Amino acid sequence: MAESILYGALSNIFSKLMWLAGHEIGLIFCQKSELDKLQKTLDIVKAVILDAEEKQASDLVVKNWISRLEDVVSDAEDLLDEFDYEILRQKVRPRGQVRKIFRSFRMGPRVKEIKERLDVVAREIKTFDFNVRVVELNKKPKNTDRETASKVRPELVIGREKDKEHIMELLQEQNHGGSIFNIIAIVGFGGLGKTSLARLVYNDAEVADSFERMWVCVSEEFNVLIIFKKILKCLGEHKVDDWNLDEVQNGIEQKLEGKRYLLVLDDVWNEDILKWNDFSQYLVFGAPGSTIIATTRSTKVAATMGVHSPYLLKGLNEEQSQDLFEKVAFEGRQIDPKLGQIGKVVAQKCKGVPLSIKCLGGLMRQKPDEKYWLFVQENEIWNNDDVLLVLRLSYNQLPSNLKQCFAFCSLFSKDSRIYKDELIHFWRAQGYIQLENKNENIQDISDEYFNDLLSRSFFQEEEKDAYGNIIYCKMHDLIHDLALSVAGRYFHWMKDEKEEISKGVRHVSLEKYSKEVVLIGSETKLIRTMFFRTDIFTDLFIRNVTFSSFNCLRMLNLSWMNIDVLPDSIGELKHLRYLDLSSNQRMKVLPDAIVKLHHLQTLLLLDCRRLKKLPRDIRQLISLEYLKIDNCKDLSGLPKGLGELTSLQRVDRFVVNCVEDNLSTAATLNELSNLDLGNSLKIEHLEKVRNVELECKKANLKKKKRLQSLHLSWESFSPTTVASEKDESLLNILEPHPNLKGLELSGYGGARFSSWLSSLTNLVKLNIYRFWNCRDLPPLDHFSSLKSLFLYGSNALKHLPPLDHLSSLGSLSLSRLDALEYVADSFSLPCSTSREPFFPSLKKLLIHDCPNLKGWWKTKNENQRSIAELPCFPCLSELDILRCPNLASMPLFPSLDRDLTLFDASIRPLEQTLQMKMTEASMTLEEASSSSGSACHSYSSTTLPLSHLKSLMLTDIKDLEVLLEEFLQNLTSLTSLWLSDCPILESLLPQKMSCLTSLQVLCVKNCHNLRAFPDWILNLTSLKTLEIWGCIELQYMPEGTHQLTSLNKLSVGNCPNMRALPDWILNLTSLKTLEIWECLELKYMPKGTPRLSSLEELYVDCHNLRALPDWILNLTSLKDLYICECLQSPYLQEGMQSLTSLERLIVHHCPNLSSSTYSLKALLIRGCLNLSFWRSRRLFSTLEELNVQNCPNLEDLLNRIAKMITSLKTLKICKCPELQDLPQRMDGLTSLQVLSISECPRLSERCEKDTGVLWPRIARIPSIIIDGRQIQ
Repeated sequence: MAESILYGALSNIFSKLMWLAGHEIGLIFCQKSELDKLQKTLDIVKAVILDAEEKQASDLVVKNWISRLEDVVSDAEDLLDEFDYEILRQKVRPRGQVRKIFRSFRMGPRVKEIKERLDVVAREIKTFDFNVRVVELNKKPKNTDRETASKVRPELVIGREKDKEHIMELLQEQNHGGSIFNIIAIVGFGGLGKTSLARLVYNDAEVADSFERMWVCVSEEFNVLIIFKKILKCLGEHKVDDWNLDEVQNGIEQKLEGKRYLLVLDDVWNEDILKWNDFSQYLVFGAPGSTIIATTRSTKVAATMGVHSPYLLKGLNEEQSQDLFEKVAFEGRQIDPKLGQIGKVVAQKCKGVPLSIKCLGGLMRQKPDEKYWLFVQENEIWNNDDVLLVLRLSYNQLPSNLKQCFAFCSLFSKDSRIYKDELIHFWRAQGYIQLENKNENIQDISDEYFNDLLSRSFFQEEEKDAYGNIIYCKMHDLIHDLALSVAGRYFHWMKDEKEEISKGVRHVSLEKYSKEVVLIGSETKLIRTMFFRTDIFTDLFIRNVTFSSFNCLRMLNLSWMNIDVLPDSIGELKHLRYLDLSSNQRMKVLPDAIVKLHHLQTLLLLDCRRLKKLPRDIRQLISLEYLKIDNCKDLSGLPKGLGELTSLQRVDRFVVNCVEDNLSTAATLNELSNLDLGNSLKIEHLEKVRNVELECKKANLKKKKRLQSLHLSWESFSPTTVASEKDESLLNILEPHPNLKGLELSGYGGARFSSWLSSLTNLVKLNIYRFWNCRDLPPLDHFSSLKSLFLYGSNALKHLPPLDHLSSLGSLSLSRLDALEYVADSFSLPCSTSREPFFPSLKKLLIHDCPNLKGWWKTKNENQRSIAELPCFPCLSELDILRCPNLASMPLFPSLDRDLTLFDASIRPLEQTLQMKMTEASMTLEEASSSSGSACHSYSSTTLPLSHLKSLMLTDIKDLEVLLEEFLQNLTSLTSLWLSDCPILESLLPQKMSCLTSLQVLCVKNCHNLRAFPDWILNLTSLKTLEIWGCIELQYMPEGTHQLTSLNKLSVGNCPNMRALPDWILNLTSLKTLEIWECLELKYMPKGTPRLSSLEELYVDCHNLRALPDWILNLTSLKDLYICECLQSPYLQEGMQSLTSLERLIVHHCPNLSSSTYSLKALLIRGCLNLSFWRSRRLFSTLEELNVQNCPNLEDLLNRIAKMITSLKTLKICKCPELQDLPQRMDGLTSLQVLSISECPRLSERCEKDTGVLWPRIARIPSIIIDGRQIQ
């Protein structure tokens, strides 16, 4: 048992026995004298246990004595827990049955047996030289630590500015070797701050702009496939668990095509050069200049990666160490001179190790006492250089209850996300969180436990939600090592799927990726926790066990098990506190026996989509604290009796049912009356409330001060014309507490909002959806904390309340407000005027589908003010205006630095912003930056409006005629420019342009009047993607010498008047993809000697193209070739052997085309009348997939394939109506796994299973599909 977990367990048993001895109900089965004797024995043991635990490391006899004590204590805990269970059971039974129950529950003999075993252990104390030591069990942080802990500090990084600069310089260095990527290794011992330094670089704004970033924690196991899967997940592809290495590599290659990437491999331990070579050989993706940053504790690891001059990270100097210590230990408070001097000495003794400084600073902050600080300064730990010993001191000074909680964290794998709510439920299930009095709230105390460990730096890298609550955190790997070292023999980490579990184990964690787990051993019945890593829950299957085999379980996770019916034996788990049945999407009902789990605190049913109802007797789950039923779509309502669960503190979702349909069993909102709910609550199907007074009057949401977020939902998706008075009455009754931080209303049918909405002055987030009949919103100008406002769906709202002085508003979204005519009543002062900032924190503004919105302001005169008079958004970063064609005037947005999207909107607001005078922009932005405190760009007098903009998308802009010079000259940071469906756009500015030096993506689509591209496009040295689609009048692309050295994709399509392609296309050495399609006037491709050394994909689909050029045969890197309707190509019949990299060839309506190649893996042939030339055995030697469509002369080809190919795995035949036979030698296709036949009526009939004449030839093929039917 973990150190002081035993002490905590003894304390818990002692308190339970005291309660038992003081109540008549406890004496039914056990005499008071026996309980008193047991208490005295426990007192004797408890007094020496802390000293004994310290001595066991050097004394084997003491260690064995503690082991025997642990077994007795564990059995005593289980026994008292059973008694608690009987007490709970009697609470849900009729009163007359109580004594009958306890008489049948024979506890006396078992108490006696445990007392005798404990007496034996206690008598042996005299043989040891133990010192009596007693600690306060539930010590709490003093002063303001609880408040401080709830406002968690970001990770402190001190003294690493120069280190960061050096790494940034290394990032800029070009790789002059043969590899496509550079490697930077940061080397230093544990706790020195390698990961923090890498994260500083990783999160730098310049790095984020320059690289596609990925972060992978590697740790001890260097598994190539696992690392690549993590990389792909970083790139947004999450369903990769079943992918093989080739699939993962292809996925990464597609994501990173033509992009420079930064890959951080954190905490690398691998010293095996063969493993590194196996990994690095697959790193063929990305663009030159890509970089890997690896953090490691060993120069040998760095050398394994080929880095012989790694960056050796040093410790902090004395000044930096003192600075970091003071920030942690004093947290901005005035520094006491004596404590400051002691702290300086302690910081120096930490020898520049940030992790040690943080942990000790957090520890000493808890006791700002000179005597205690001197104890730390003079502690014997400083005689050893081991960082772990310094951290051990922080652990030793934890209160006993926190030691239990910390040791339990050892069950998580290194670098895993530890979700706060989940962890707290785990602690609760183990009984680690105890209330000192009945007035305390369990959630508040739980938060205090977590925040205390966080404030002491046992947790780090915390992530928060919109309301400031911590979602998850991580543990430093050294802290994780510390947790492992103190966990003790009660914790076991399975290294293999089949493993013997020793007798003392209570908590089991599976470390290895596996889909099958077999627990072996007779002692499994004592296990309290089976903990499986979150990333292997999917498809997990526990074999050869039943619930009766684990009758001591406190925690059970059965999520993702594809359970149809949960067995009744689940009710036998008397000790169970935590049950997760999430994502069992076939489970329709829960067994009635589940209500026997009277100890159950957490029941998770997330995403059980077919679950129709909860148990009728849910009131018997008397200890339930958290019920999660999100995304249980078939759940029609909640059972009556929910309100009797007085321990319930979280129900994230309440489903209203029609009471009249099932009066006896349906829960009404009145059930919420006495529940002290916290966190979030969503009430669905409010339209089903029949009688507002009868069903909802007692809901009492106003008293629920711990509720942070409330969502009230009426299922009304279509606009209504008649306002609902019932909805108004219902909304009035469901008034929440003023503490509420998030409110969402959807489908509300009333004509006005309740007055209480204006009283929610703590709101951070307000979303209102589908409020079709409301003409007005309540005043919002005093909502000083509001950060996000989302309004969607109204036919009646014509104007908004004043918004421009919402000082915290960061995101504003106005969507589908059909009647909205203006946003603001009054006109703000212009940019150049000194005043209170206009929308000082707004960073994101979306205006969608507001057809009647003609201007930002109420009157026409105000909307027609001069540019100098218009106000501007000082911090706006992202602006989206979609389908608002009449919006011609609005505040200016010179600070925009991310995305600007105009779709079916006027170009005028953009033109006005670009025409701002530089001094106006400068003055406004500097004022906003200083007055609002927001992270705005501080513009100098030489900065142009929109000079930081990264992406510009203009679609369906009907008043855009030409891109003028003043339009583009400001956009010096632009990386992506999209122009689409601009019907009168004729020119992209013919003048020479030198400003778009950062442009990487240029897409011009469906601009039908665009006649020419300007020459300056050839000078875009950073351009990576150029797409020109649907430009009907475009005939030529610019000629001349190009500088498109970065271009890796060129796509020209649906340009019917395009007559020729420029010769410079053949000189694009970085080009990987070339697509030319539906250019009807194009008859010839460029001629000459190509330098397309990187080209991997060539797509040609031009109906009038007379012939493919000879240079195609020189594309040695080509992997994919698509040829459509190329009518004459005689030289290809014998010439394609040189395409040695070709993997995929698609031929569409090319009757004369034939070829041969040695590396072809996939082939699609469509609409080819003559297949007689496909005769070479070498053509098919590597073919794995053949897809033939609409080829009438197919039989001869199939016969040749059956003779020549052994590698074919998939054969698909489609739209060959005359085909009625398959080769006699189908058995020659020994690798064939899939045969698919569709729209071949004659052949399909002859291949039917068992009855078709061709069935014997194909019966051995594992998968056969005929016309979409899987027949085998």
